[in-house]
Amino acid sequence: MTIHYYSVCLNEMPILPYMMRYYQPFVDQFVIYYDGSTDGTIEFLTEFPNVEIRPFERIENSFLLSKQAVVNECWKESRGAADWVMVVDIDEFLYLPGLLNRLKRYQAEGITAIPALSYQMLSDQFPTKTPLSPK
Repeated sequence: MTIHYYSVCLNEMPILPYMMRYYQPFVDQFVIYYDGSTDGTIEFLTEFPNVEIRPFERIENSFLLSKQAVVNECWKESRGAADWVMVVDIDEFLYLPGLLNRLKRYQAEGITAIPALSYQMLSDQFPTKTPLSPK
């Protein structure tokens, strides 16, 4: 099963190692739209061979219009190349028990889109578990 991941990224270095640790085991290709990060984000991401970094182009100088355009269009290039596509924010972690088995089952049943139910989870402290290192 082939999975592609798309996201917009601006100064997400604190969460990126956790995101990569979570998704790297099952995502085949990451496409990250870069919005001028200055915190080491790009240097970190370029260490992963399955990450493609693209410029995040502004439409009418509006972040919202620009992100909407990415979300509405990016996944289309994965048609015929990926079985599943995830279009999420860097700090969103899609969780479903037995995720890969369910995706295989959904695919066999002809299901092509799965809406996500989201929860806002907040903490006063960042996780203490060691994040993924690209090396």
